[in-house]
Amino acid sequence: PNEDDKKEEQPQLDDNVEVKVEIKEEEKKDEI
Repeated sequence: PNEDDKKEEQPQLDDNVEVKVEIKEEEKKDEI
């Protein structure tokens, strides 16, 4: 059961990583 819970949480972690990458890209544009 615990493994299943972790699998469901993974997609959320991936989304967070994508959002962080987008924010970093935006910050780079502001710096230029």
